Amino acid sequence: MAKTKQISVTTTPTAITVLSVCKSVTVSELQSNASWPTVDFQVYAPTATDDLEYRTKGLSKVFSTQGRAFFKPGDVVGYIALPSGGPTTFLQYEE
Repeated sequence: MAKTKQISVTTTPTAITVLSVCKSVTVSELQSNASWPTVDFQVYAPTATDDLEYRTKGLSKVFSTQGRAFFKPGDVVGYIALPSGGPTTFLQYEE
């Protein structure tokens, strides 16, 4: 069964930590935020010091096992941050 949680995201990289056994984790700005979509965001993977991937507001980022077995609870799949402003709320969706 899919698992979700809300994440507060700021300009400091926030770890995306897996909650359940899953094959993918999707993060995106919570669509119930006022005036959604509101922010662009940055993705760092697998560590917070890796080169960033810039994502335009309204898009999501999928972290996938890419054919490996599964992510397990406690695994950090990557990090997200805002280029400026914030904080805002994101949704983490695992399946």
